[in-house]
Amino acid sequence: MSVAKVTIPPAGFPSAWVQTMVGTGSPRISVIVTCFNQEAWIGQALASVQSQTAADWECIVVDDGSTDNSAGVITQICEQDSRFRLIRQSNTGVSGARNTGFAACRGQFLQFLDGDDWLNHQKFELQLQHFQRDLEMHVSCCGFVYQHLNTQSFTRYPSQPLQRAPLQQMLFNWFDGACLPLHAALFRRDIWPAGVFPFRPDYHGRCEDWIFLVDAALLGANFGMLDKELCVYRTGGSGFTNSARAWNLASMMAAVKIADSIAPEIKEKFLEDYFSRTLDRYLELQRPRILQDSGNWRLGNRLTKPFFRLLRVLGVSSR
Repeated sequence: MSVAKVTIPPAGFPSAWVQTMVGTGSPRISVIVTCFNQEAWIGQALASVQSQTAADWECIVVDDGSTDNSAGVITQICEQDSRFRLIRQSNTGVSGARNTGFAACRGQFLQFLDGDDWLNHQKFELQLQHFQRDLEMHVSCCGFVYQHLNTQSFTRYPSQPLQRAPLQQMLFNWFDGACLPLHAALFRRDIWPAGVFPFRPDYHGRCEDWIFLVDAALLGANFGMLDKELCVYRTGGSGFTNSARAWNLASMMAAVKIADSIAPEIKEKFLEDYFSRTLDRYLELQRPRILQDSGNWRLGNRLTKPFFRLLRVLGVSSR
């Protein structure tokens, strides 16, 4: 077993630091698993890594300040399989935890995995073959299914295959079929120059996957699609993804952050399109309440006022 405490280096740390960490004799794939109070699920997530038919991997599990017995479950697995490594740290959020794992990993390819999701046992094998068939590709993406924790059912939603250079899709169609969970992809590590974190150290909000993938596209990464469902994304529990209000608020904050990085000529169009779609989704979610008291304009005003107040705070036009 290997248990360590680490401190994430500040932004702009020397590139030699990463080069030293990578070293030689590296495994092909580095799996970076983040965990925060996921005792009930982390064992299954790690078992899905352990069951991979392609065995040339290391797995770095970052326990991001859990207060349950997550670390105990992870430690037991580390003791049984030396390919697993546990890093414990104070809570920094999922982006900070992923950067910690990134700084400590050595593989040529990166697999991110949250502690409550899991992978098909052939994912690594099939996506490595995908890279062998397309030597210019940087990101191999696969299909996925949702598991709804409240009903224990599985659902497939229509999605758009990502284009080779998917920046426009990610900006304008992310919430209309062009999105994917991070663990549906396998990444070449060399997308990120030495000394650069894949997740923004100055962003601590949610919807970080959207920002991360937009940043990868901005770096010129080539994406490819593998027409196979090779992972499961759990949703519908008591967590963040089960709160529509929190999710919409987080996505608005992420959109503003993304807008700071894109070309000025598309920034206004992106924000106008995004906030228009978000308002439509918000009103659709509130439709039952509106119909319940139809004709009452005060209700409609009360429902939409917080949304437009937030736009004013963010300095975004509501045209």
